[in-house]
Amino acid sequence: MAGLRSMSPLALLSYDATRNNRHLDGSVFAPIATPRALTLLRFASLGEIIVDKLPFVPSRTKPAPLFGRAVLGATAGAIVFTEEELSPLAGAALGGAAAIASSFAGYGFRSALINKIHLPNVLSGLVEDGVLAAIGLRILNI
Repeated sequence: MAGLRSMSPLALLSYDATRNNRHLDGSVFAPIATPRALTLLRFASLGEIIVDKLPFVPSRTKPAPLFGRAVLGATAGAIVFTEEELSPLAGAALGGAAAIASSFAGYGFRSALINKIHLPNVLSGLVEDGVLAAIGLRILNI
């Protein structure tokens, strides 16, 4: 998810941890399971969804945005692995790699919507948001 919208995985994990009382107590990630964190991450995620459609936003595959997505993906991976009582370092490595890979996949998908199907940037972004929502719902088993 971090390759499509970098804040969405953390918002989803915060929602899940808050709702399901995940095993984060005593870990560095415990604050994500609080209502305050959930509110902040929801706003950050919503803001990113809105800003993503603006024409001046740099490509997700440029070094700075890609690095940010990798860090947020690594954080999400570490949280998931911590919840499952697995190595957070392994989760971070997997999450960071997945964020980088999905950044390029998402870029290719959105470019195809714009260049081959001729959707405007805003509409292609909305399609991407729909894919993101479907992934999130699937992860939460809704």
